[in-house]
Amino acid sequence: MMQLVTPADVEALLVDGLDAPCRVCAAAPPDDMPDSLACVTSLGGAAHTEVSFEHDVSVDVYAGRGDDYAPAWDLCEGVARALLSLPLSSDEVRAADVTAPPYANPDPRRPERPRVTFRAEIVARGKPIL
Repeated sequence: MMQLVTPADVEALLVDGLDAPCRVCAAAPPDDMPDSLACVTSLGGAAHTEVSFEHDVSVDVYAGRGDDYAPAWDLCEGVARALLSLPLSSDEVRAADVTAPPYANPDPRRPERPRVTFRAEIVARGKPIL
């Protein structure tokens, strides 16, 4: 009998499993935003195999103040390295890759906080539903 699966919650998987040099949150930054933060947002994806899914994610990295983007660039490099170093297993993450290089991405809601963004792809095992 074929196993039916639903995609894993990739945002939660990364919030819990990413050994980043800063706090990691899902989607939008919290109101009590710390000095350095990475926010992971799922952008969708597709089936990879019968039991795993490719997840496209955007990672927004905040650090520094004003027009000085150097801290955000440095932190972004650390977050991307942590993503590429995710432990691979047959139970959760099967592959991780950066698919678009980092770029300065000013946040209109927080113009005083430099933000650098990159895109990634995570292949993860789905969760059984039957």
